[in-house]
Amino acid sequence: MEKSITIEKFLTRSELSQHDEGDCLPSEFKSQLPEHVKLDDRPLGTGQLLDCWEKLSSHDQITFQKQYGDLSHLLKIRIQHACFQAMIGFWDPEYWCFTFDTVDMTPTIEEYESLLNCPKSEKVYFYTLIEHALSNFAWITQIDCQLAKSHATKRGNSQGWFWNELEAIFKRRLHDESDEIRLRILALGIYGLIFFPSAEGMIDFEAVNVFKNVVTLKINPATTILAETFSSLNYCRKAGRGRLRCCFQLLFVWTVSHMIEGKISGLVGTPWHLYSQLENFAEKTLA
Repeated sequence: MEKSITIEKFLTRSELSQHDEGDCLPSEFKSQLPEHVKLDDRPLGTGQLLDCWEKLSSHDQITFQKQYGDLSHLLKIRIQHACFQAMIGFWDPEYWCFTFDTVDMTPTIEEYESLLNCPKSEKVYFYTLIEHALSNFAWITQIDCQLAKSHATKRGNSQGWFWNELEAIFKRRLHDESDEIRLRILALGIYGLIFFPSAEGMIDFEAVNVFKNVVTLKINPATTILAETFSSLNYCRKAGRGRLRCCFQLLFVWTVSHMIEGKISGLVGTPWHLYSQLENFAEKTLA
């Protein structure tokens, strides 16, 4: 049995293997991707989340950012869907990257971690049984499990709870002495409507399970968000149509920040790593 090796040696071995053996795809491989891709560009409807954020006191907002990172800035980023429509044609589902002639680009865990500014963790999310979503939802919102089950609904292939029901709980908790529940509900709304969008206005079971793991097991959300992004890009590129079910805001910021000719008010000519914070993109648009 081979002994364990360091990461540096592993990377060196991988680079040598790629140099000697070349492409991982067989020489006879031919791409069957559609020439054009039509994306569904319906608005995401995050205005209700922003309204809830603005109802929080300054103390609550500071506490929220300490616990969950810079998620609130996602609510203020103005997305240009034409950007995704232009980029999707360059996505290569075989290599999981955007290919521009001889240049390959793809979002990384480190970049998403930097943008989210969330607590660092090496733990990753593994699939949780859907049945656990009911008890997880009840724990997050502090409501009875039977009540959580009665409000769960199904739309298409999605199962979960509509945000307006969580918003009602949020408003009831707005003036509680403890801020824990209302902040949890708002963070869950961001996970369900922005990080892992499903049916319009719905918090999916899987988003509930991911968020519960983030809170209790301290998993790294960036890995799961990125995996969902790759999966969605692959599906839409291969199908030639569809709706990206991933975090538009993070992908948009990543895309714009890597474009040499991209111009953002106040950020022109600034290296990516010097302004890789979501607040620098909030409410700014391409020139």
